[in-house]
This record gives sequence, structure tokens and C-alpha cells, in this order.
Amino acid sequence: MSYPTYLDLKAFLKGRGIDICNDLSKADWQNAVSAAIEQWEYETGWDPFLANSEDETRIIDGPESSLIFPDFGIVSLTSLTIGTTLLSSTTEYWLQHRRPRSGPYMAIELAGYATGERRSVTLVGKFGYALTVPQDVKDAILAKVAFDLYSTITGIEGEVRREKQGPVEYEYQTPTGSDAKYQGTRGGLVRSFDEAVARYKRPYL
Repeated sequence: MSYPTYLDLKAFLKGRGIDICNDLSKADWQNAVSAAIEQWEYETGWDPFLANSEDETRIIDGPESSLIFPDFGIVSLTSLTIGTTLLSSTTEYWLQHRRPRSGPYMAIELAGYATGERRSVTLVGKFGYALTVPQDVKDAILAKVAFDLYSTITGIEGEVRREKQGPVEYEYQTPTGSDAKYQGTRGGLVRSFDEAVARYKRPYL
């Protein structure tokens, strides 16, 4: 599963009963989705979050111990070279610290001590959080876009409330402030995003 598209966003809005009174151009929808994806990676600390399906090569500084802590997650590692020496994955290095259990590896343990020479470590593999975007992450990103565009596409400022008194149902608006952040339709959208960020936020070792 890849990152959501603007078509996914329109289906998401329809599924949650959010009426689009002011449609946007395809470019505006796409830009809004891209901005939410960037915000997701920034907030969670996983950059990238979605790993490429093909191997990449990354060169990083050498450690001054037997542990390497890259600034990115490792989904899989094809090869590790320090200087000009290609190390064996079964006897000379091991991937460590998989957090959470379904997430990427965050460290590499070496059998020996490595020097901290700059740009001396070459990694070939797949880097990021995962090769596919979990459904709850996709939904969280779509919720963030819906939250950001809510006033623009619905023409509604603030929150819509519905209150039923006997046979009569009233609908009215209240401004969205910090104290009402998680209330109403808009609040539910941003709450979905914030809760997902909390679940996936990168732990720093």
C-alpha cells in the first residue's frame, strides 16, 4: 500500500459525510496531500517513512563503538561496508533494536570496534519505516488533509454542532479554539492524526 492520493481523499471525505461545497483543482488536492505526508514524516521522526521497493545506497559516518545508529530506519540491509571491507551479516554485524516490533531496525551491532572516520560506512538496503503504508497511517494522513482543508471545501468556519431537543434538531457553529481542538467533526479529524503520530513516533536510542 502506497501513500494516499487525492482520489483517496475524496473517497475519505465522502465516507465521513463531509460535503464538498467548494471543489479544488487536482493540483490543489495533490499539494494538500503532499503537505500532510511531509507533516506526518516530520511529526513521527521517520524520514522517509515509506521505503523504496528497490535497494538504495547510503553513506554515513563511522561509529566510535561497536554500534551504529543511523538517522533513519532500516527495513532490510543487503550489504554493509566499512572503508573497503565488506562485512558478513552472519558473523560480523547484526541488525538490532527493532522498535516497535513491527517497525524498522534502528541500530547495527558490529562484532568488532569501528573507528569514527567520516563517511566511511556504506549501507545498501531498504530504508524507512516500512515498504507499505499501514491503513491507519493512510487514514491519519487523510484526516490531516481533511482537517486542513475543512473550512475551504465546506465553507464552514469553526465547528458544526447538532443538538436535538424533542422533535426539533438545531445546527449551529462555534469557533474552533485551543480548548475545543478535539471537539466536533474537525476535532475528530485532528485527533485521529495526533493519536496516530503518538503510536508511530520514532523512539531515539
